[in-house]
Amino acid sequence: MGTWQTQQMKAFNPAAAAKELARVLIGTQKKRVSNQLPDVAWSIAGDGAKLLKLALGSCPGFLDKHTFKFIDPSIDVSNLLISLEQKGAKFDKEPIKITGKNTAANVAIAKSLQNDNLSRTLKSIDRNLSAGTKQILNSHGRNSAQINLSQQLLKNKGSGTTFMDIVNQAQGAAGW
Repeated sequence: MGTWQTQQMKAFNPAAAAKELARVLIGTQKKRVSNQLPDVAWSIAGDGAKLLKLALGSCPGFLDKHTFKFIDPSIDVSNLLISLEQKGAKFDKEPIKITGKNTAANVAIAKSLQNDNLSRTLKSIDRNLSAGTKQILNSHGRNSAQINLSQQLLKNKGSGTTFMDIVNQAQGAAGW
């Protein structure tokens, strides 16, 4: 037998979810400090990075009893890593794991690599990526020429560029 829910009950409210996550982070921090318990290890996957970013705005104080790992984050997590570090949070030995299976994560990583945010941030928190993640990132690096080309072509839309021009330029940028 099913349960009837209103539209409001079915709708996801990011602000409310972030507020609840902030409440959990703060509560967990207090309990871990007062009871001298070990750190809580968080694995943040996909859009969870967006939610954590929202929640940090409502988290005063330190989060030094929390350890974070991001799996296929759907946003550029460079600023998020810096914010967490400023709050005293710790990171897994591999703070970011990219599987290559999440399209949003692949786009976020490609953008982050283009402006070199991710590399600088990982150096600042003194962490490394696994060989597998580096291989995926390197493949994105090789594809950054394709991304730049496609962005440039989209800007030039309507300028007389034909489909064959795009194909020929793309073939020159990367071996299809």
